[in-house]
Amino acid sequence: MSGSQPPSESFQNLQITLKYLLMNSTTIPSSKSHWLAKKLRFYYGWLIVPVSILGTFATSPGQTYMVSVFNPSFRDALSLSLSQLTGAYMLGTILASIPQPYIGYWSDRVGIRRMLILVVVLFSLACVFISQVNSLFMLTLAFFFLRLFGQGALELLSTNMLPMWFRDRLGRVAGIKNVVGRLLIGSVPIGVLAIIKQVGWRGTYMLAGAVVLRPRRKASQVVIADFKMSNRPTGTIAQRPTCSQTIDPLTVPLPYRRRSIPHHTRPAM
Repeated sequence: MSGSQPPSESFQNLQITLKYLLMNSTTIPSSKSHWLAKKLRFYYGWLIVPVSILGTFATSPGQTYMVSVFNPSFRDALSLSLSQLTGAYMLGTILASIPQPYIGYWSDRVGIRRMLILVVVLFSLACVFISQVNSLFMLTLAFFFLRLFGQGALELLSTNMLPMWFRDRLGRVAGIKNVVGRLLIGSVPIGVLAIIKQVGWRGTYMLAGAVVLRPRRKASQVVIADFKMSNRPTGTIAQRPTCSQTIDPLTVPLPYRRRSIPHHTRPAM
């Protein structure tokens, strides 16, 4: 076919681009590109760490350690056997895992920030939906939505934030996130049990939906995601490669567009 490249040349172009991505990915904040970065005396990426922790903690209503607290309430309210309840949860979890690659694809395409706002809103609605279930089918559907947007999408986005902002210190930052996140998560079952005794299981899930969304201004996770989290250190906070020319390595042309990469920035084979 005319215009097609030999496999050896295509593979060589792929090697060049991969080397370029690996060698030119040092991220530093720009002091002129973002209003908040101008006021900070530390790296902007550290603001993403608490957002990522809050995102992981906010997945609790869709995680097994919180859903299991509601098992007796589900069985009593809907007259379900243990097999029916576990079957509904298993089916919802399996079906919710299928769209995860597509969620990851869209987060790459439109950015984590926009996807995070959408997922938080939908996850909050899923919490409200499960508080209104009155049949096994509705419960299965509710489990699907909780696992899709909570345990799946929100956890996926919260985890993928950190590699966008850290390279050399990613292991340490991820360790900090895990420690703080697990400490917060450890308090969830006891807290949920106490709230169920006060407002019932339906009211507890409605409250969980409100906590996930937090419609008040500065306390809102949506507001945090929208105004204090850039998608990555590009655009609003410039990414400056370790070469003489400022090029965003996350938007390097495809291997077939080798000519668009300046010759003086191309690594040697």
